[in-house]
Amino acid sequence: MDRIIIFTDFSTLSVTTTLINAAVKSASISKHSQIAGICVRHFEKHHHLMYRHFQGFLKTGIKTFFDKTHHKKFSRPLPINIEKLARQHRFKILIPPENNINDAGFIRQIKTKLKPTVALSFYCLQKFSPNLLEAFDYTVNYHNGILPDYRGRMATCWSIYHQDPTSGYTFHRITNKIDAGNTLIQGLVPVKTHFRVQDIEHEKAVRATKNMPALFEIIMRREIGQFQEGTGKYFSKKDSEHIKIIRKPSELSHDELICRLRAFGSLLMNIEDVWYDITKLEKLSAPPDNSKTIYFQTIDGVIMRPVRFWFLPFFMYQFFRRAGWTMPSGKVFFDAQ
Repeated sequence: MDRIIIFTDFSTLSVTTTLINAAVKSASISKHSQIAGICVRHFEKHHHLMYRHFQGFLKTGIKTFFDKTHHKKFSRPLPINIEKLARQHRFKILIPPENNINDAGFIRQIKTKLKPTVALSFYCLQKFSPNLLEAFDYTVNYHNGILPDYRGRMATCWSIYHQDPTSGYTFHRITNKIDAGNTLIQGLVPVKTHFRVQDIEHEKAVRATKNMPALFEIIMRREIGQFQEGTGKYFSKKDSEHIKIIRKPSELSHDELICRLRAFGSLLMNIEDVWYDITKLEKLSAPPDNSKTIYFQTIDGVIMRPVRFWFLPFFMYQFFRRAGWTMPSGKVFFDAQ
């Protein structure tokens, strides 16, 4: 019988919750596998996760009030009570020292005490070392993009940016190269104009859960998978940060700015030497008469003004930022200055 360890960061609550619940359910009804442990690099108590869930719900409500396009098309699942789940299914909760899954002592511990055979990675953002890979007979990662076209970070955003009609996901073998292992299962979801990135991300996870029983059969048979043909493209964290920083909006076209906004949700823009987190732009027929209005002209001659700053009117954006509400730019905001 296979003994499975799930690795996760819980960085995207709704997606990881969906995938972990499906994996635990599939293992519970399988005759050939069981969950031996869930490794959480950044462990949080359930009440902390619930607090973050409530914060997200509240922020979404505020944003939706001022910008109806922010409305979610799905119900956000409640965070997993991993301690309760562990008691129910009799598996261990694993917390690596210093958040490092590649710690030699940690690897030695799971080898000797849990004797795992399979690793599943659901949004574990740390690369598996050769030593960790050797602890398992078979390793699988869930990636939120079609491989090899969208390796790396923020695959959904990049597929939308490239205006693909669909966005995909891949279950693939883990190797010493990021997102380069043989593919096991792939799926596509349509990219609808009224859906946001989070909607598409959630839809992928839901569809991926339907593949979970088939994935467990593939694992049991130790299938080699399909070699990734073509060179593909890798998108780093730096790539995703860079494309959202607009130092000179006058050097980009109207269509390019709108495309980046749709794909990445927000842009950090420098307008008249001031940086703003902008989530919505409006085209103007002529320069505004009001001298206090923030606006700029694109390289193709379109006059634009920001109308939502992190989904809020400008005065509320300023209030929440001064009150300590973390904006999407985060550290990048200060580096960009």
